[in-house]
Amino acid sequence: VLWIDRYEAEPLWMLATAFFWGAFIATFFAFLLNPTTGTIVGELTNAQAGEAFAAVVSAPIVEEIGKALILFIFFFWRKDEFDGIVDGIVYASLAALGFAMSENILYYGKAAASGGGEALTATLIVRGFFAPFSHPLFTSLTGIGLGLARQSTNIALKAITPIIGLVMAIFMHSLWNASAVFGGGGVFIIIYALVMVPAFFIMLVVISLALRREGQVVR
Repeated sequence: VLWIDRYEAEPLWMLATAFFWGAFIATFFAFLLNPTTGTIVGELTNAQAGEAFAAVVSAPIVEEIGKALILFIFFFWRKDEFDGIVDGIVYASLAALGFAMSENILYYGKAAASGGGEALTATLIVRGFFAPFSHPLFTSLTGIGLGLARQSTNIALKAITPIIGLVMAIFMHSLWNASAVFGGGGVFIIIYALVMVPAFFIMLVVISLALRREGQVVR
């Protein structure tokens, strides 16, 4: 992420703020609201439905909005330091990596406490090898929407691209969680191979094009 930011580096305090916002503020609301909504739905239906709702509906909405809040704060209050798509991806990725760090501590700790070595190894493989880019990928969609809004002179695009970016972030996050909750290992792998990996490479192309534009502007 810092390598992406090499042409026109953002202030260190803003990068750190984005990271720690994701690590502490966004996770606070997620750990507070996700179990609460899951419990409410579980009481109205059954425990399994409550857990599924928390993972597939509540978590994507709460977590993506929680991470996106710092992006919107920077977008409106530090306009001089939010210039376009690259900045949106950088801030989004750092907020998402902060969130993932705290979330990983929780998941690794639970796996170590409940299942011992095998459960911990499986969790490390899934979260540390297959899915380290998932949170940055999702939240970067919001960052791209805000970046497009900053670069555009079209009023309609300025208004709609951030909303589209956030909705897409929520949708991708929900699809990711749903593949694990409803499909099991086989569906998870299919979604991973057919959706998440291509999306990751598309994101790399977007980053490459945005960096090329930023480099030309700087030169």
